[in-house]
Amino acid sequence: MPATYYLRSFGCQMNEHDAERIRALLEAEGLHEVDAPEAADVLVYNTCTVRESADQRLAGHLGEAARLKRERPGRLVLLTGCFAQAEREQVFSRFPFVDGAVGPQSLWRLPELLRVAREAAAAG
Repeated sequence: MPATYYLRSFGCQMNEHDAERIRALLEAEGLHEVDAPEAADVLVYNTCTVRESADQRLAGHLGEAARLKRERPGRLVLLTGCFAQAEREQVFSRFPFVDGAVGPQSLWRLPELLRVAREAAAAG
């Protein structure tokens, strides 16, 4: 069972508020935040579609997430935020290593998403 997470937020001020909500939800699931993605069992990228620079930075970080997932296939990669909501249909085809995505209006579903992703990863 994953015990650590790394959270990276991109873009608008609303994402900072959402990041606090995400932290609270993950901590309630027993996960502890780490400062480096390499040290995390769960990588969470809190996305934004408002700022173009945020989309560009996200692409670079998702490249790193793909590499980290190849190094440790049991590591989970989750997307939250506006990009995850607006591009939900394309997220999994563009980024097949992503285990789950949830928009800002559905952050309350993050614990369920985490459980489903854990089960899928365990099943192989």
